[in-house]
Amino acid sequence: MRTQLQQTIADVNDWIGQMYDVALHIDSFEGNELVERDRRMVPQQLEKVQIRLKQETDPDVQRDLKEQADRLQLQIDNLNSTANSVKRADIQLDSTLSSLGTIYAQMSLLGTKDVDSSRAQRLRQDIKDEVSGLQDTIEAMDEVQAQRLKLQ
Repeated sequence: MRTQLQQTIADVNDWIGQMYDVALHIDSFEGNELVERDRRMVPQQLEKVQIRLKQETDPDVQRDLKEQADRLQLQIDNLNSTANSVKRADIQLDSTLSSLGTIYAQMSLLGTKDVDSSRAQRLRQDIKDEVSGLQDTIEAMDEVQAQRLKLQ
């Protein structure tokens, strides 16, 4: 029984740690001045390049402008993808916090005889599922960020 309780406590601690990591990722994105600047400026740059492209008559210059427009569009797409990923992570963090409160309440209702019960096992599995979901979110955010850095 003691081992089961210690494992549950460790799982909850891991869960809280994952929530903290997600929050750090969200804060890092939202506090990034370079990202904010790019989200404002890159669409303007793309518009200027597209105007120049329409006015340009030299095929070589047109080709270069088209490549630049493609890169800028890709950058916009990556910025939007990252922003959407952060929005989803924020929603998941709120949902996970609610789940943590619910599971805490359920755990406090468990008596000592219930520690080995199927109810307690379900709670432990719910905790592990939440931790896994948060880890997936962190990995997805890291992957989007890594892709963005490769393209820059």
